[in-house]
Formats: sequence, C-alpha cells, structure tokens
Amino acid sequence: MCDNLEVFAETTGEAWEKLSIALLDSGEETTIHNEPVREIRWLSIHVMTPLQEPRINERFNEYCQKIKLDEEWKPEAYLMQVTKQATKGYWWEIYGNPIWEQLSTLEAVLRENPSYNKPSITVRNSKKHIGGKKTPCLVYITFQIRDEKLDCGVHFDTNAIEFIQSNMYGLTELQKIVAEELGVITGTYHHFIDSLFVSKKHFLSLKETFK
Repeated sequence: MCDNLEVFAETTGEAWEKLSIALLDSGEETTIHNEPVREIRWLSIHVMTPLQEPRINERFNEYCQKIKLDEEWKPEAYLMQVTKQATKGYWWEIYGNPIWEQLSTLEAVLRENPSYNKPSITVRNSKKHIGGKKTPCLVYITFQIRDEKLDCGVHFDTNAIEFIQSNMYGLTELQKIVAEELGVITGTYHHFIDSLFVSKKHFLSLKETFK
C-alpha cells in the first residue's frame, strides 16, 4: 500500500508516468463503485514547469490504444472544452461551463487584489451532485499569485489513470490563460487526489505499457 504519496515532476507527462508506475508497484486491490481496481489514496502531485514538454507522456498514447479510449475522452478534447475553445460535449457541461461562469469574477478580484486569500472556483455543488450520474470529479480550482507567478492547485476526489493526463493537460492550459489575462507568469501546478485508480480490466494494459 502506498497511501499519502507525494509526487514531484518537471512536466505533466513525467507526472503521469510516475503515477502509473506507483499504481503498478504499490496500488492496493479494492472496489470502487462496484468495480475491482488498484488504488492509491491521498496523493499530492507537484509539477514545477507545467507548460514544458512533454505535457502528454508518449506512453500515454500507447495506453489509450490498448484500452481503446475514444477521442472524446482524450486530452485534446478535454483541453478544448475546459478552456472554452469548444462549448459542446461532456467536459464542457461538467467542467468547462461551471468554471467559465465564475472565472471573470475571480480574475477581477485578483486583478484588484493579487494577494486575495480565497481565490477558488468551486466546480462541485454538493446539493446538486451527490449521488448523481454526472457528478464532477473536480471539486475546486485555486489560483494564487506569488512573486508575479500564478500557481494553480486543483482537488479531485477521484481520478482514473486514463483521465488524469487529460485533466493535467487541460487545467494547466487554463492556468496559462488566466496568468496571461492577469499579466503574470505561469507558475507551478499542484494536483491533489483522494483516490487514484486503474480498473482491473485495464491493469494489464497499463503494465504492458511500462514493460
């Protein structure tokens, strides 16, 4: 078991590889939503240069081919919808629209007071989402300005290994957009997860990807 794991990486591509290997080596067998999985809980991931390549790990594409992941679930589709370049699709409905409904207000607050200490966008609405079929895994996003850099922290209650690469890719692009809007540099990216998992049906595909 490898709970309370802390991962440091230079890029989001490197972070995905480290998380995959951790699941393979130390993931605990359990059940999530009635499905057998390998899981690590309470993770903290810190990416020092989130816009540096590789933002998508080369082995991620191989893994996607093995599990036959549809295009609509891949990083480019997620990025387009979470950054408002596309305003149709699952990711726009669940993540993009709630984020952009709040973003201009948050930017105005940070522009007026860069040291504002509650700079978060809440995506999860407990009254609306608990028990629902379209409950977002992303709970909130926090933007903090320090030393003329915009750092970003996100909290997911759960992440499947095939989706976290998309999440990191799209949300760091959103971080870049907000930084540019505020006239500061894109800083570090921090991704917190209560439960990271790979389903049992995909475990061998992940293992073969890193053999």
